[in-house]
Amino acid sequence: MQGAGALSAEYWLAPNGTQVHTEFDTGPVGEYVFMETGLLGEQIPQQVSNVTISNTSCSDCRYVQDGEFRIHFSPGNYTLKYDSPVRDNHLQGGFNEPYNVTVHLPAAYDVRNPFLGSFSRDANVTVEAGGGVRIAWSLTNSWDVRFYNHTQETFFILFGSIWIAAAVVLFIPYYLLKRKGK
Repeated sequence: MQGAGALSAEYWLAPNGTQVHTEFDTGPVGEYVFMETGLLGEQIPQQVSNVTISNTSCSDCRYVQDGEFRIHFSPGNYTLKYDSPVRDNHLQGGFNEPYNVTVHLPAAYDVRNPFLGSFSRDANVTVEAGGGVRIAWSLTNSWDVRFYNHTQETFFILFGSIWIAAAVVLFIPYYLLKRKGK
């Protein structure tokens, strides 16, 4: 269920899987700090490019960059857009208040095989027109997606099939010898 006036965030993975385009509502603020979660859960500066900010009064509002990872702008409700690199087929985010979050993966990527991909709880996963995958959360403070490409899935199935075949080949002689010994 989507709350009335709830803040929203959308993420689009690039077709090559190396970059994500982000668009989200800032709420009534006058600055934003680009941070991401590191391996140990710590906040680290996020590399971003193509930063734009807009609202109902300006389509390309001005902002001042303070250092490498912080921007300042006139206080208000804005839509912030930017691109950032993707590392290790992993996307995640967090907010100080609940957001409606949607992640769009192109057709070459997926999250539905639990051995290869994952997503944080309470997600609604659907297939979009064109074969892409949409992962959505209603009113969440944090989200996490680990995706994979179809080549990885093919290798996983091939590798698993080889191991199952090897196990069967090794088990049949053992079973026949056990049965013969009775």
